[in-house]
Amino acid sequence: ETYLKPFGLESLSSYMAPDQQTVDRIKRENPELKEAEFHVPAAGRPKTFVMSGVILAPEGYEPTAENVAPLQMSPDYTGSPFGGIVRYQRSSRSVRGPDALELA
Repeated sequence: ETYLKPFGLESLSSYMAPDQQTVDRIKRENPELKEAEFHVPAAGRPKTFVMSGVILAPEGYEPTAENVAPLQMSPDYTGSPFGGIVRYQRSSRSVRGPDALELA
């Protein structure tokens, strides 16, 4: 709501593509996406655009400098580029969940 909605990017059911030609190809090859909403970079902007983000910790667990999961988002990739395993300890304020959590 706060960060994406002002730019029309709040939909959880939309997709990203590098250009309109790619959107047309995707829709042609995947008829079930005929009505799907796609976002493409604005004309005149750099072709390569990578946004960075981070997942701190699941609700009820304590984030630390050692257990954050980095994210990269671009028209052709969204995910954690470095992989690996992160471990979380339950927050002292949490009353639910196991004492520790490991995500791979």
